[in-house]
Amino acid sequence: MSMLVCLPFVGAQDTLDIAGGFANAGLLETTINSTFATNPNAVYRLEAGKVHFTKSAIAYDDTTGTLTIIGATDGTKPFVVPFKENDVLQGRHTVRGSLHLENIYFMGAAS
Repeated sequence: MSMLVCLPFVGAQDTLDIAGGFANAGLLETTINSTFATNPNAVYRLEAGKVHFTKSAIAYDDTTGTLTIIGATDGTKPFVVPFKENDVLQGRHTVRGSLHLENIYFMGAAS
């Protein structure tokens, strides 16, 4: 007698590594905003021990997806910090969908 086991297909998640530091300011939100439509469940992994400056708002809009931002674990937790340019603060981050943050410091902004 043979037995057939059927398992549900689980789609693979792409992990996108995001470099930190002042030279890469804006890379996090630019990457998220340009890729979530085609890959709503991608994992964005931030470089450990670095500050990740955001120069504009994260605008994630997929009610069936999950925005996942994690910190690499090979060093200290990375920071996500809004960058004020010409005394103007970026817009507010918006997530229409699920949100998962892990192993990062996410700084707010004071006007």
